[in-house]
Amino acid sequence: MAMIIEEKPVPSSADAPLVVTFKVGRQIYALPLSAVLQVVRLPALTVVPGAPLGMCGMLNLRGHFIPVLDARVILGETSAVSMESQVVILSAGISGHAEAGLLVDAVDTVRHYPPGSFAGMANGDVIVVGILCEGAESAVVLDPEALVMRAGRA
Repeated sequence: MAMIIEEKPVPSSADAPLVVTFKVGRQIYALPLSAVLQVVRLPALTVVPGAPLGMCGMLNLRGHFIPVLDARVILGETSAVSMESQVVILSAGISGHAEAGLLVDAVDTVRHYPPGSFAGMANGDVIVVGILCEGAESAVVLDPEALVMRAGRA
């Protein structure tokens, strides 16, 4: 069963960012809601022989195959899949079509962070664009365009 997420415009860092948060290992990560089309439970993936490190297979999404990246592997952790694992379906372009999937341990919630809570990272990993903080809670923000580009190279 798929959870459909409605698309919203990308907030600026001065606005209260609307993001989808999810867990990979013990860390909480976030993606802009505008880049997330839907979340699906872990389906059967088509394994691609010789696929590069980080690509766990291809997902048949209503007759359209998209590459799925293993978030644990691309974020430097050991791959681990469970019954709670989910795939976040991403669209980084203006087309609004599914372009890639990101296998995560569990999707947490869709939420706002308060204005001024985003701290950008100019020289960080190309996939990580910054951190959202509210009190003791923080979420590492990933770049959906960089993820889609990595999936396209996979």
